[in-house]
Amino acid sequence: MEITDVCKKQIVPPKTDLKKLSIVTDFGKSLYKYPQPRPHQNFEVFYGNNNKNMIKEIGRGGNGIIYMVSWNKDKIILKYPISEPDYEPDRVVDVLKGYHHHIIPYKLIHDQYGNPFMVMQQANGDVFDLLRYDLASDFRNKMVSYYARAIRQLWRKRIVFTDMKPENLLYQCDIHPENGGLTLYFGDIGAFSNEGEKEYDYEVEPPESKGVIDKNFCLFTLGLMVIGIYSFRYERVKPGDSKNFVTKFYNPLKEQILSKIKNKDIQKITLRLLSPYREDRDNLSVNEAVSYLE
Repeated sequence: MEITDVCKKQIVPPKTDLKKLSIVTDFGKSLYKYPQPRPHQNFEVFYGNNNKNMIKEIGRGGNGIIYMVSWNKDKIILKYPISEPDYEPDRVVDVLKGYHHHIIPYKLIHDQYGNPFMVMQQANGDVFDLLRYDLASDFRNKMVSYYARAIRQLWRKRIVFTDMKPENLLYQCDIHPENGGLTLYFGDIGAFSNEGEKEYDYEVEPPESKGVIDKNFCLFTLGLMVIGIYSFRYERVKPGDSKNFVTKFYNPLKEQILSKIKNKDIQKITLRLLSPYREDRDNLSVNEAVSYLE
């Protein structure tokens, strides 16, 4: 199945003008934590002057709740932070500094008290959803190439997308007969960090990590991106656990990489990017790694 077939199965909603969005709450000022939400009782979302919408919870995590807000054909995603409401706004201001390329269209809005909320364009789904289709290896390689170039462009600004897992890689489909197709995005605004910032507890981290975001970590995310797009199975291990990193993470992946990735160059560079030996990445540049994946 090729990309045109995938897109025909998903119809993208009309592009929503994020500039028209606003939010009103009954929170008051200077809240460290937002109250547990009660839709249409303690907050309302407007599209222009229209607050006649449908609000549906579509996800929930330790730090917040994800809502889809829709006005007929216009739809957006609202992230409601239960704790640390300033975290993602800080990412936008301090890390991304207005950078929007390769990222799901997003906007930071504030209620009448100045409390921040992140809103994003609705996506059709994530890479996990795409992988349900019988995508050919060649097409998966195209996806790898796209995301690899995006990672390189971010690294040129010394920005790293740190939480590299398929749920955070989003897509939109457009079936327009002349210029329709698939659009790929990074989807978690809070997962961007600058070089030199502290590492946190991600899906999986390279062994012997230095505890900060660096080139080595960026290269490791390239390897995670490849195995995510190929839907390979792996087990999470704690940073610094070199023995289990090899036996539980690297060795099972090595078998899958060699048996299921047909392109020899992608095989070779992916094994090097995920290597248990840090020097395999330290002796490699991001540009060089991306040139293999392209």
